Amino acid sequence: MPAEYRYIYTVYSGGASFLFELRALMGEEDFRAFLQEFYSSNLNSEVTTGQFLEAAFKRIGNDKAKDLFKKYFSQENIPEG
Repeated sequence: MPAEYRYIYTVYSGGASFLFELRALMGEEDFRAFLQEFYSSNLNSEVTTGQFLEAAFKRIGNDKAKDLFKKYFSQENIPEG
């Protein structure tokens, strides 16, 4: 795959794909509750990818999260938990 297509996939499709898989991993109800809680906790704040991943990681646990996070994010963004 040419570099420009990898960029387009990562930026425009990768995020949506990650959230789709995260929802499947967490289950619909827990995913919605997680997003509402994260939104409420960070209202009017600037958050990083790392902060979002850390919150999701804590919510779903180490074993389930590692493979999904590695698929979409560089090592530096994956929580250590």
